[in-house]
Amino acid sequence: MGLFKKNTNNRNKINQYFKEKGFKYKVKSNDINEIYNECLNGNDGNEIIKLELFIEYVSENNIKVNINEKDEYGVYPLLLACDQNNIEIVKLLIDYANKIGIKLELNEKDEDGVCLLSCACVTDNIELVQLLIDYANKNGITLELNTLSKKGNYPLFCACGNDNIEIVKLLIDYANNNGITLELNAVSKNGNYPLLLVIKNHKNVKMMKLLMDYSNEKKIILNLKENDLGRISEIPEEMIEILNQNEGTIKVTYAQNSELLKRIKMIEKRKNELKMKEKEENFERIQLEQQRNEREKAERERLEKEKIERERLEKEQEERKRIEREIKQIEEEKRKLQEEKERYEKERIERERLEKEQEERKRIERERLEKEKEERERIERERLEKEQEERERIEREKKQIEEEKRKLQEEKERYEKERIERERLEKEKEERERIERERLEKEKEERERIEREKKQLEDQKTGLSEQTMFNSSSIKGTVEQVSLVII
Repeated sequence: MGLFKKNTNNRNKINQYFKEKGFKYKVKSNDINEIYNECLNGNDGNEIIKLELFIEYVSENNIKVNINEKDEYGVYPLLLACDQNNIEIVKLLIDYANKIGIKLELNEKDEDGVCLLSCACVTDNIELVQLLIDYANKNGITLELNTLSKKGNYPLFCACGNDNIEIVKLLIDYANNNGITLELNAVSKNGNYPLLLVIKNHKNVKMMKLLMDYSNEKKIILNLKENDLGRISEIPEEMIEILNQNEGTIKVTYAQNSELLKRIKMIEKRKNELKMKEKEENFERIQLEQQRNEREKAERERLEKEKIERERLEKEQEERKRIEREIKQIEEEKRKLQEEKERYEKERIERERLEKEQEERKRIERERLEKEKEERERIERERLEKEQEERERIEREKKQIEEEKRKLQEEKERYEKERIERERLEKEKEERERIERERLEKEKEERERIEREKKQLEDQKTGLSEQTMFNSSSIKGTVEQVSLVII
Protein backbone atom coordinates (compact mmCIF):
# COMPACT_ATOMS: atom_id res chain seq x y z
CA MET A 1 0.00 0.00 0.00
CA GLY A 2 1.12 3.59 -0.63
CA LEU A 3 2.13 5.79 2.27
CA PHE A 4 -0.54 8.37 1.36
CA LYS A 5 -4.23 7.94 0.66
CA LYS A 6 -5.76 9.05 -2.62
CA ASN A 7 -5.87 12.72 -3.36
CA THR A 8 -7.85 13.84 -6.41
CA ASN A 9 -5.63 16.89 -6.57
CA ASN A 10 -2.46 14.88 -7.28
CA ARG A 11 -3.26 14.33 -10.96
CA ASN A 12 -3.99 18.01 -11.67
CA LYS A 13 -0.95 19.22 -9.75
CA ILE A 14 1.44 16.81 -11.44
CA ASN A 15 0.00 17.52 -14.90
CA GLN A 16 0.40 21.25 -14.21
CA TYR A 17 4.00 20.61 -13.05
CA PHE A 18 4.76 18.62 -16.24
CA LYS A 19 3.28 21.45 -18.33
CA GLU A 20 5.38 24.09 -16.54
CA LYS A 21 8.47 22.01 -17.28
CA GLY A 22 7.57 21.90 -20.99
CA PHE A 23 6.72 18.16 -21.00
CA LYS A 24 3.53 17.22 -22.84
CA TYR A 25 2.20 14.27 -20.87
CA LYS A 26 -0.88 13.88 -18.69
CA VAL A 27 -1.11 11.26 -15.96
CA LYS A 28 -4.38 9.39 -15.62
CA SER A 29 -4.25 8.26 -11.98
CA ASN A 30 -4.95 10.20 -8.79
CA ASP A 31 -3.09 8.05 -6.27
CA ILE A 32 0.54 9.19 -5.91
CA ASN A 33 1.89 5.61 -6.02
CA GLU A 34 -0.22 4.74 -9.07
CA ILE A 35 1.11 7.89 -10.78
CA TYR A 36 4.62 6.72 -9.87
CA ASN A 37 4.04 3.33 -11.52
CA GLU A 38 2.44 5.04 -14.53
CA CYS A 39 5.56 7.20 -15.02
CA LEU A 40 7.77 4.15 -14.63
CA ASN A 41 5.90 1.68 -16.86
CA GLY A 42 5.18 3.71 -20.01
CA ASN A 43 6.44 2.38 -23.33
CA ASP A 44 6.62 5.73 -25.13
CA GLY A 45 10.39 6.17 -24.69
CA ASN A 46 9.93 9.03 -22.21
CA GLU A 47 10.10 7.01 -18.98
CA ILE A 48 13.31 8.68 -17.79
CA ILE A 49 11.95 12.22 -18.36
CA LYS A 50 8.64 11.36 -16.68
CA LEU A 51 10.32 9.72 -13.72
CA GLU A 52 12.81 12.58 -13.33
CA LEU A 53 10.02 15.16 -13.29
CA PHE A 54 7.90 13.00 -10.96
CA ILE A 55 10.79 12.61 -8.50
CA GLU A 56 11.49 16.36 -8.72
CA TYR A 57 7.83 17.03 -7.91
CA VAL A 58 7.56 14.68 -4.92
CA SER A 59 10.94 15.90 -3.60
CA GLU A 60 9.96 19.57 -3.83
CA ASN A 61 6.64 18.84 -2.12
CA ASN A 62 8.09 16.53 0.59
CA ILE A 63 5.98 13.59 -0.61
CA LYS A 64 7.23 10.07 0.10
CA VAL A 65 6.45 7.31 -2.38
CA ASN A 66 6.68 3.62 -1.55
CA ILE A 67 9.25 2.75 -4.20
CA ASN A 68 9.48 -0.85 -2.95
CA GLU A 69 5.75 -1.57 -3.45
CA LYS A 70 4.97 -4.66 -5.57
CA ASP A 71 2.18 -5.06 -8.11
CA GLU A 72 -0.10 -8.07 -8.40
CA TYR A 73 2.67 -10.03 -10.16
CA GLY A 74 5.23 -9.31 -7.47
CA VAL A 75 7.05 -6.81 -9.69
CA TYR A 76 8.43 -3.68 -8.05
CA PRO A 77 9.95 -0.59 -9.77
CA LEU A 78 13.64 -1.42 -9.31
CA LEU A 79 13.09 -4.98 -10.57
CA LEU A 80 11.24 -3.63 -13.62
CA ALA A 81 13.99 -1.11 -14.37
CA CYS A 82 16.65 -3.85 -14.19
CA ASP A 83 14.54 -6.16 -16.34
CA GLN A 84 14.29 -3.38 -18.96
CA ASN A 85 18.06 -2.75 -18.70
CA ASN A 86 17.31 0.91 -17.92
CA ILE A 87 20.29 1.95 -15.81
CA GLU A 88 19.23 5.62 -15.87
CA ILE A 89 15.98 4.81 -14.05
CA VAL A 90 17.89 2.59 -11.59
CA LYS A 91 20.17 5.55 -10.79
CA LEU A 92 17.14 7.85 -10.36
CA LEU A 93 15.53 5.37 -7.95
CA ILE A 94 18.75 5.02 -5.95
CA ASP A 95 19.18 8.81 -5.74
CA TYR A 96 15.56 9.27 -4.61
CA ALA A 97 15.84 6.48 -2.03
CA ASN A 98 19.01 8.05 -0.62
CA LYS A 99 17.33 11.47 -0.51
CA ILE A 100 14.27 10.35 1.44
CA GLY A 101 16.17 7.84 3.61
CA ILE A 102 14.56 4.64 2.30
CA LYS A 103 16.50 1.43 1.58
CA LEU A 104 15.73 -0.21 -1.73
CA GLU A 105 14.75 -3.89 -1.68
CA LEU A 106 17.46 -5.84 -3.52
CA ASN A 107 16.50 -9.41 -2.64
CA GLU A 108 12.72 -9.34 -3.27
CA LYS A 109 11.42 -11.63 -6.05
CA ASP A 110 8.46 -11.56 -8.40
CA GLU A 111 5.87 -14.33 -8.61
CA ASP A 112 8.27 -16.38 -10.79
CA GLY A 113 10.99 -16.15 -8.16
CA VAL A 114 13.15 -13.86 -10.32
CA CYS A 115 15.42 -11.62 -8.26
CA LEU A 116 16.94 -8.24 -9.03
CA LEU A 117 20.52 -9.43 -9.57
CA SER A 118 19.41 -12.18 -11.97
CA CYS A 119 17.62 -9.55 -14.10
CA ALA A 120 20.77 -7.43 -14.15
CA CYS A 121 22.90 -10.44 -15.17
CA VAL A 122 20.44 -11.40 -17.91
CA THR A 123 20.72 -7.88 -19.42
CA ASP A 124 24.48 -8.49 -19.78
CA ASN A 125 25.05 -4.99 -18.32
CA ILE A 126 28.27 -4.96 -16.25
CA GLU A 127 27.72 -1.36 -15.12
CA LEU A 128 24.24 -2.23 -13.80
CA VAL A 129 25.53 -5.24 -11.82
CA GLN A 130 28.35 -3.13 -10.35
CA LEU A 131 25.84 -0.39 -9.45
CA LEU A 132 23.67 -2.86 -7.49
CA ILE A 133 26.70 -4.36 -5.72
CA ASP A 134 27.96 -0.89 -4.77
CA TYR A 135 24.52 0.08 -3.42
CA ALA A 136 24.31 -3.15 -1.39
CA ASN A 137 27.78 -2.58 0.09
CA LYS A 138 27.04 1.05 1.01
CA ASN A 139 23.73 0.17 2.67
CA GLY A 140 24.78 -3.01 4.50
CA ILE A 141 22.61 -5.29 2.34
CA THR A 142 23.80 -8.84 1.63
CA LEU A 143 22.73 -9.91 -1.84
CA GLU A 144 21.27 -13.41 -2.19
CA LEU A 145 23.38 -15.04 -4.89
CA ASN A 146 22.18 -18.65 -4.78
CA THR A 147 18.37 -18.35 -4.66
CA LEU A 148 16.82 -20.05 -7.70
CA SER A 149 13.78 -18.83 -9.61
CA LYS A 150 10.97 -21.21 -10.56
CA LYS A 151 12.85 -21.89 -13.81
CA GLY A 152 16.02 -22.61 -11.87
CA ASN A 153 17.82 -19.41 -12.86
CA TYR A 154 20.15 -17.52 -10.51
CA PRO A 155 22.77 -14.75 -11.01
CA LEU A 156 25.86 -16.89 -11.75
CA PHE A 157 23.81 -19.13 -14.05
CA CYS A 158 22.55 -16.07 -15.98
CA ALA A 159 26.07 -14.60 -16.30
CA CYS A 160 27.43 -17.93 -17.61
CA GLY A 161 24.46 -18.17 -19.97
CA ASN A 162 25.42 -14.78 -21.44
CA ASP A 163 29.12 -15.77 -21.59
CA ASN A 164 29.99 -12.64 -19.59
CA ILE A 165 33.21 -13.41 -17.72
CA GLU A 166 33.40 -9.89 -16.23
CA ILE A 167 30.04 -10.29 -14.45
CA VAL A 168 31.13 -13.76 -13.23
CA LYS A 169 34.27 -12.15 -11.77
CA LEU A 170 32.14 -9.46 -10.07
CA LEU A 171 29.92 -12.15 -8.51
CA ILE A 172 32.92 -14.19 -7.33
CA ASP A 173 34.58 -11.12 -5.80
CA TYR A 174 31.34 -10.10 -4.06
CA ALA A 175 30.81 -13.65 -2.74
CA ASN A 176 34.39 -13.81 -1.41
CA ASN A 177 34.10 -10.39 0.24
CA ASN A 178 30.85 -11.38 1.97
CA GLY A 179 31.67 -14.96 2.99
CA ILE A 180 29.26 -16.52 0.47
CA THR A 181 29.99 -19.75 -1.40
CA LEU A 182 28.51 -19.64 -4.88
CA GLU A 183 26.27 -22.45 -6.11
CA LEU A 184 27.92 -24.04 -9.16
CA ASN A 185 25.92 -27.24 -9.67
CA ALA A 186 22.27 -26.12 -9.50
CA VAL A 187 20.36 -27.35 -12.58
CA SER A 188 17.67 -25.28 -14.30
CA LYS A 189 14.35 -26.66 -15.55
CA ASN A 190 15.94 -26.88 -18.99
CA GLY A 191 18.67 -29.11 -17.57
CA ASN A 192 21.39 -26.47 -17.85
CA TYR A 193 24.03 -25.57 -15.26
CA PRO A 194 26.99 -23.13 -15.34
CA LEU A 195 29.78 -25.54 -16.37
CA LEU A 196 27.59 -27.05 -19.11
CA LEU A 197 26.75 -23.59 -20.52
CA VAL A 198 30.43 -22.64 -20.53
CA ILE A 199 31.54 -25.84 -22.33
CA LYS A 200 28.63 -26.64 -24.64
CA ASN A 201 27.15 -23.25 -25.56
CA HIS A 202 30.11 -20.88 -25.48
CA LYS A 203 33.25 -23.07 -25.45
CA ASN A 204 34.88 -20.38 -23.32
CA VAL A 205 38.17 -21.78 -22.00
CA LYS A 206 38.89 -18.72 -19.81
CA MET A 207 35.47 -18.96 -18.15
CA MET A 208 35.99 -22.69 -17.58
CA LYS A 209 39.37 -22.05 -15.93
CA LEU A 210 37.77 -19.33 -13.77
CA LEU A 211 35.09 -21.78 -12.52
CA MET A 212 37.78 -24.45 -11.98
CA ASP A 213 39.93 -22.06 -9.94
CA TYR A 214 36.94 -21.04 -7.81
CA SER A 215 35.82 -24.65 -7.23
CA ASN A 216 39.39 -25.67 -6.27
CA GLU A 217 39.61 -22.71 -3.86
CA LYS A 218 36.25 -23.57 -2.26
CA LYS A 219 36.76 -27.37 -2.54
CA ILE A 220 33.59 -27.76 -4.62
CA ILE A 221 33.15 -30.85 -6.82
CA LEU A 222 31.66 -29.82 -10.17
CA ASN A 223 29.17 -32.21 -11.76
CA LEU A 224 29.15 -32.81 -15.50
CA LYS A 225 27.15 -35.32 -17.53
CA GLU A 226 28.54 -36.43 -20.87
CA ASN A 227 25.04 -36.85 -22.30
CA ASP A 228 24.40 -33.13 -21.66
CA LEU A 229 27.40 -32.05 -23.76
CA GLY A 230 25.93 -32.87 -27.18
CA ARG A 231 28.53 -33.46 -29.91
CA ILE A 232 31.80 -34.25 -28.16
CA SER A 233 33.76 -33.60 -31.36
CA GLU A 234 32.83 -29.90 -31.22
CA ILE A 235 34.36 -29.39 -27.76
CA PRO A 236 37.80 -27.71 -27.96
CA GLU A 237 40.73 -30.01 -27.20
CA GLU A 238 41.96 -27.63 -24.49
CA MET A 239 38.68 -28.12 -22.59
CA ILE A 240 38.99 -31.91 -22.89
CA GLU A 241 42.50 -31.67 -21.42
CA ILE A 242 41.20 -29.51 -18.53
CA LEU A 243 38.53 -32.14 -17.79
CA ASN A 244 41.16 -34.89 -17.84
CA GLN A 245 43.62 -32.95 -15.67
CA ASN A 246 40.99 -32.07 -13.02
CA GLU A 247 39.41 -35.43 -12.28
CA GLY A 248 39.47 -34.57 -8.57
CA THR A 249 37.56 -31.32 -9.15
CA ILE A 250 35.10 -32.39 -11.86
CA LYS A 251 32.91 -35.43 -11.40
CA VAL A 252 32.11 -36.56 -14.95
CA THR A 253 29.26 -39.00 -15.52
CA TYR A 254 30.32 -40.76 -18.70
CA ALA A 255 27.84 -42.20 -21.20
CA GLN A 256 27.85 -45.79 -22.39
CA ASN A 257 30.42 -46.27 -25.16
CA SER A 258 31.70 -42.87 -24.08
CA GLU A 259 32.87 -40.57 -26.87
CA LEU A 260 34.37 -38.31 -24.24
CA LEU A 261 36.59 -41.09 -22.87
CA LYS A 262 37.59 -42.03 -26.42
CA ARG A 263 38.60 -38.42 -27.08
CA ILE A 264 40.45 -38.24 -23.80
CA LYS A 265 42.35 -41.46 -24.61
CA MET A 266 43.02 -40.28 -28.16
CA ILE A 267 44.38 -36.99 -26.83
CA GLU A 268 46.48 -38.84 -24.23
CA LYS A 269 47.79 -41.20 -26.92
CA ARG A 270 48.71 -38.28 -29.14
CA LYS A 271 50.32 -36.52 -26.20
CA ASN A 272 52.30 -39.68 -25.32
CA GLU A 273 53.42 -40.00 -28.92
CA LEU A 274 54.45 -36.38 -28.87
CA LYS A 275 56.30 -36.96 -25.60
CA MET A 276 58.15 -39.98 -27.07
CA LYS A 277 59.01 -38.02 -30.17
CA GLU A 278 60.11 -35.15 -27.97
CA LYS A 279 62.31 -37.54 -25.91
CA GLU A 280 63.92 -38.93 -29.08
CA GLU A 281 64.47 -35.44 -30.37
CA ASN A 282 65.90 -34.46 -26.99
CA PHE A 283 68.29 -37.48 -27.05
CA GLU A 284 69.46 -36.62 -30.56
CA ARG A 285 69.75 -33.00 -29.53
CA ILE A 286 71.86 -34.00 -26.48
CA GLN A 287 74.18 -36.13 -28.66
CA LEU A 288 74.54 -33.35 -31.19
CA GLU A 289 75.10 -30.94 -28.33
CA GLN A 290 77.89 -33.16 -26.92
CA GLN A 291 79.55 -33.48 -30.33
CA ARG A 292 79.27 -29.77 -30.85
CA ASN A 293 80.71 -29.14 -27.37
CA GLU A 294 83.71 -31.44 -28.10
CA ARG A 295 84.34 -29.68 -31.39
CA GLU A 296 84.01 -26.33 -29.69
CA LYS A 297 86.42 -27.48 -26.93
CA ALA A 298 89.05 -28.61 -29.48
CA GLU A 299 88.56 -25.40 -31.39
CA ARG A 300 88.91 -23.39 -28.17
CA GLU A 301 92.18 -25.21 -27.29
CA ARG A 302 93.56 -24.56 -30.77
CA LEU A 303 92.51 -20.94 -30.60
CA GLU A 304 94.04 -20.66 -27.11
CA LYS A 305 97.42 -21.96 -28.37
CA GLU A 306 97.29 -19.62 -31.34
CA LYS A 307 96.40 -16.81 -29.01
CA ILE A 308 99.38 -17.56 -26.68
CA GLU A 309 101.77 -17.69 -29.66
CA ARG A 310 100.30 -14.54 -31.07
CA GLU A 311 100.63 -12.77 -27.74
CA ARG A 312 104.32 -13.88 -27.45
CA LEU A 313 105.10 -12.57 -30.93
CA GLU A 314 103.20 -9.39 -30.21
CA LYS A 315 105.18 -8.88 -26.99
CA GLU A 316 108.51 -9.36 -28.80
CA GLN A 317 107.44 -6.99 -31.52
CA GLU A 318 106.25 -4.47 -28.94
CA GLU A 319 109.58 -4.70 -27.10
CA ARG A 320 111.52 -4.01 -30.30
CA LYS A 321 109.24 -1.13 -31.08
CA ARG A 322 109.66 0.19 -27.52
CA ILE A 323 113.48 0.19 -27.84
CA GLU A 324 113.24 1.90 -31.22
CA ARG A 325 110.87 4.46 -29.74
CA GLU A 326 113.26 5.17 -26.85
CA ILE A 327 116.18 5.70 -29.28
CA LYS A 328 114.08 7.99 -31.40
CA GLN A 329 112.90 9.76 -28.27
CA ILE A 330 116.50 10.46 -27.15
CA GLU A 331 117.39 11.79 -30.59
CA GLU A 332 114.23 13.82 -30.61
CA GLU A 333 115.05 15.30 -27.21
CA LYS A 334 118.52 16.32 -28.45
CA ARG A 335 116.99 17.92 -31.49
CA LYS A 336 114.40 19.68 -29.35
CA LEU A 337 117.10 21.01 -27.02
CA GLN A 338 118.97 22.47 -29.98
CA GLU A 339 115.78 23.92 -31.37
CA GLU A 340 114.92 25.29 -27.94
CA LYS A 341 118.27 27.02 -27.74
CA GLU A 342 117.84 28.51 -31.21
CA ARG A 343 114.29 29.48 -30.39
CA TYR A 344 115.37 31.17 -27.17
CA GLU A 345 117.94 33.24 -29.05
CA LYS A 346 115.41 34.22 -31.66
CA GLU A 347 112.94 35.12 -28.93
CA ARG A 348 115.52 37.35 -27.22
CA ILE A 349 116.20 39.18 -30.49
CA GLU A 350 112.47 39.36 -31.14
CA ARG A 351 111.82 40.73 -27.65
CA GLU A 352 114.33 43.49 -28.15
CA ARG A 353 112.76 44.33 -31.48
CA LEU A 354 109.31 44.27 -29.99
CA GLU A 355 110.36 46.50 -27.09
CA LYS A 356 111.69 49.07 -29.54
CA GLU A 357 108.55 48.81 -31.62
CA GLN A 358 106.45 49.11 -28.49
CA GLU A 359 108.26 52.28 -27.40
CA GLU A 360 107.78 53.72 -30.89
CA ARG A 361 104.12 52.77 -30.85
CA LYS A 362 103.71 54.38 -27.42
CA ARG A 363 105.25 57.59 -28.67
CA ILE A 364 103.07 57.58 -31.77
CA GLU A 365 100.05 56.72 -29.59
CA ARG A 366 100.80 59.63 -27.22
CA GLU A 367 101.01 62.02 -30.16
CA ARG A 368 97.80 60.55 -31.60
CA LEU A 369 96.01 60.87 -28.26
CA GLU A 370 97.13 64.47 -27.88
CA LYS A 371 95.84 65.28 -31.36
CA GLU A 372 92.62 63.41 -30.67
CA LYS A 373 92.22 65.30 -27.40
CA GLU A 374 92.68 68.63 -29.16
CA GLU A 375 90.26 67.54 -31.87
CA ARG A 376 87.70 66.40 -29.28
CA GLU A 377 88.03 69.71 -27.44
CA ARG A 378 87.50 71.58 -30.69
CA ILE A 379 84.52 69.40 -31.60
CA GLU A 380 83.12 69.83 -28.08
CA ARG A 381 83.44 73.60 -28.31
CA GLU A 382 81.69 73.59 -31.68
CA ARG A 383 79.00 71.24 -30.28
CA LEU A 384 78.43 73.51 -27.29
CA GLU A 385 78.21 76.54 -29.54
CA LYS A 386 75.72 74.74 -31.78
CA GLU A 387 73.73 73.58 -28.76
CA GLN A 388 73.66 77.15 -27.48
CA GLU A 389 72.44 78.39 -30.84
CA GLU A 390 69.90 75.54 -30.99
CA ARG A 391 68.61 76.37 -27.51
CA GLU A 392 68.27 80.03 -28.49
CA ARG A 393 66.45 79.02 -31.68
CA ILE A 394 64.17 76.68 -29.69
CA GLU A 395 63.53 79.46 -27.17
CA ARG A 396 62.57 81.83 -30.00
CA GLU A 397 60.30 79.19 -31.54
CA LYS A 398 58.81 78.50 -28.11
CA LYS A 399 58.03 82.21 -27.66
CA GLN A 400 56.60 82.29 -31.17
CA ILE A 401 54.42 79.25 -30.40
CA GLU A 402 53.24 80.84 -27.15
CA GLU A 403 52.41 84.04 -29.06
CA GLU A 404 50.47 81.99 -31.61
CA LYS A 405 48.71 80.15 -28.77
CA ARG A 406 47.81 83.49 -27.17
CA LYS A 407 46.48 84.77 -30.51
CA LEU A 408 44.57 81.54 -31.01
CA GLN A 409 43.14 81.87 -27.50
CA GLU A 410 42.12 85.47 -28.23
CA GLU A 411 40.63 84.34 -31.55
CA LYS A 412 38.82 81.56 -29.75
CA GLU A 413 37.46 83.99 -27.13
CA ARG A 414 36.40 86.41 -29.86
CA TYR A 415 34.73 83.60 -31.76
CA GLU A 416 33.01 82.47 -28.55
CA LYS A 417 31.72 86.02 -27.93
CA GLU A 418 30.46 86.21 -31.51
CA ARG A 419 28.78 82.80 -31.09
CA ILE A 420 27.13 83.94 -27.84
CA GLU A 421 26.05 87.21 -29.53
CA ARG A 422 24.64 85.26 -32.49
CA GLU A 423 22.78 82.96 -30.16
CA ARG A 424 21.42 85.99 -28.23
CA LEU A 425 20.33 87.69 -31.50
CA GLU A 426 18.75 84.46 -32.72
CA LYS A 427 16.90 84.08 -29.41
CA GLU A 428 15.75 87.75 -29.60
CA LYS A 429 14.65 87.19 -33.18
CA GLU A 430 12.77 84.02 -32.20
CA GLU A 431 11.19 85.91 -29.25
CA ARG A 432 10.12 88.81 -31.51
CA GLU A 433 8.72 86.35 -34.05
CA ARG A 434 6.87 84.53 -31.24
CA ILE A 435 5.47 87.84 -29.89
CA GLU A 436 4.51 88.88 -33.44
CA ARG A 437 2.79 85.51 -34.01
CA GLU A 438 0.91 85.84 -30.72
CA ARG A 439 -0.07 89.45 -31.58
CA LEU A 440 -1.29 88.38 -35.04
CA GLU A 441 -3.19 85.46 -33.54
CA LYS A 442 -4.80 87.77 -30.95
CA GLU A 443 -5.68 90.29 -33.68
CA LYS A 444 -7.15 87.49 -35.76
CA GLU A 445 -9.13 86.19 -32.78
CA GLU A 446 -10.25 89.77 -31.99
CA ARG A 447 -11.41 90.32 -35.60
CA GLU A 448 -13.24 87.01 -35.54
CA ARG A 449 -14.84 87.97 -32.21
CA ILE A 450 -15.87 91.37 -33.60
CA GLU A 451 -17.25 89.65 -36.70
CA ARG A 452 -19.25 87.28 -34.50
CA GLU A 453 -20.55 90.14 -32.38
CA LYS A 454 -21.36 92.13 -35.50
CA LYS A 455 -23.25 89.19 -36.91
CA GLN A 456 -25.08 88.73 -33.63
CA LEU A 457 -26.08 92.43 -33.68
CA GLU A 458 -27.37 92.10 -37.24
CA ASP A 459 -29.29 89.00 -36.21
CA GLN A 460 -30.72 90.89 -33.27
CA LYS A 461 -31.68 93.84 -35.52
CA THR A 462 -33.44 91.48 -37.92
CA GLY A 463 -35.30 89.91 -35.00
CA LEU A 464 -36.32 93.33 -33.65
CA SER A 465 -37.64 94.41 -37.08
CA GLU A 466 -39.73 91.27 -37.34
CA GLN A 467 -40.99 91.77 -33.77
CA THR A 468 -41.85 95.40 -34.52
CA MET A 469 -43.80 94.39 -37.60
CA PHE A 470 -45.58 91.74 -35.60
CA ASN A 471 -46.40 94.25 -32.87
CA SER A 472 -47.67 96.79 -35.45
CA SER A 473 -49.95 94.16 -36.94
CA SER A 474 -51.22 93.28 -33.48
CA ILE A 475 -51.98 96.96 -32.63
CA LYS A 476 -53.68 97.47 -35.95
CA GLY A 477 -55.91 94.47 -35.32
CA THR A 478 -56.76 95.68 -31.84
CA VAL A 479 -57.71 99.16 -33.12
CA GLU A 480 -59.97 97.60 -35.74
CA GLN A 481 -61.64 95.48 -33.08
CA VAL A 482 -62.17 98.56 -30.84
CA SER A 483 -63.64 100.47 -33.77
CA LEU A 484 -66.04 97.66 -34.47
CA VAL A 485 -67.13 97.58 -30.84
CA ILE A 486 -67.74 101.34 -30.81
CA ILE A 487 -69.73 101.13 -34.01
